[in-house]
Amino acid sequence: MHVFGLPALASIASIFWHFVWICSFIYLYTVGEPVPRPSPLNFITIIPWSVGTRWAVAYHILALFWVNAFIFGTTQFIIGASACFWYFEVNSDSRGKGTVSRAYTLVFRYHIGSIAFGSLLIAICKCLRVLFDWYRRMLGSA
Repeated sequence: MHVFGLPALASIASIFWHFVWICSFIYLYTVGEPVPRPSPLNFITIIPWSVGTRWAVAYHILALFWVNAFIFGTTQFIIGASACFWYFEVNSDSRGKGTVSRAYTLVFRYHIGSIAFGSLLIAICKCLRVLFDWYRRMLGSA
C-alpha cells in the first residue's frame, strides 16, 4: 500500500522544486544594472543581460527540467522495483512486505547515476523542444 503514496510524494517534491526554482529565477532575472526605457514610460526600467547572465538563465532552465525529470524518474524506478520485489516474494514468508524500502535502498545505493543520466537526456530533449518551439513562433511572427 505504500507504493500508492509515491506519486503524491513526487508531486509534492516537484511543487517544492518549482517554488525554489521560481524564487531563484526571480533573483537571476534581476541581475544587472537597471536602465530607463527609451520611451514615454521612462520610469519603467529594463535590465540588460550580459552573455554570462544569458548562459546562467539557459543552465537554470535546463536545471528545471533535469531535477523535475529526476524526481519522477526516481519515483518510477521505485514503483517498478517494488512491484518486481513484490511479485517474486508475495508467496514467501515475508508476503512481500518492505518492498518499497528495499526499492529506495536499491535506487540510492546502485542506480542513482543511471537515473541522473537518463533524466539529463530527457531534460536536454525537452530544452531542445522548447528552443525549437520558440524558433517556430519567431518564424511565424516574422
